[in-house]
Amino acid sequence: MCSFDFDFITFKSTSTFSISNLIHNQFFDWVKESHSHCNFRHSTDTFNLMLDILAKFFEFDLCWHLIRRMHSRTSSSPNHTTFRVIFKRYVSAHLVQDAIDTFHHLEEFNLKDHTSFSHLIDALCEYKHVLEAQDFVFSKDTPVEATGNTKIHNMVFRGWFKLGWWSKCNEFWEEMDRKVLERTCIYNLHGYSVQSGKTLEGCQIVQRGYEEGFPIRCCGL
Repeated sequence: MCSFDFDFITFKSTSTFSISNLIHNQFFDWVKESHSHCNFRHSTDTFNLMLDILAKFFEFDLCWHLIRRMHSRTSSSPNHTTFRVIFKRYVSAHLVQDAIDTFHHLEEFNLKDHTSFSHLIDALCEYKHVLEAQDFVFSKDTPVEATGNTKIHNMVFRGWFKLGWWSKCNEFWEEMDRKVLERTCIYNLHGYSVQSGKTLEGCQIVQRGYEEGFPIRCCGL
């Protein structure tokens, strides 16, 4: 039996292979060829790891080439993780519109659903594109119903806290209150406030949550 650790090989590739080799997929093909005696075939997981490497170096055209390659094989079809990687890398590179356009094209892969929508909003909020996330969530053209979705609202709420925009935090809190949505991310708010140097504002929000019946526990410190 063949013993193979693609995570380790992928990690080593960043130091032992030149980026030009990575870009031309030589490393990726080498893995398959060098393990042909094991009948090794790339899976969706190994494709996703390679996508993450290429996207890290902003090689998005090659990423899409690889995704098309995946799509042509039933044994390694793109999945939600595939596009979560793409969303994350696009948004971290501030290519927000490319990330949104990618979501709109997911019908081709039968993945334009609430899970992919959540992954996109999470990436936008994680990398401080909260305004774009909120606009997309509440746009009349939003392809996924998010009006009463607690999880999506909490992502945006958390995003405003990470950004340190306290007036928006309060405004969004009120909006969630009007919609009778559960603000489950209250547990993380104090930690974000400390990290951003806004301890007082964070404590005020936590106190408000306590007064409204939220269970409070120490966290994020």
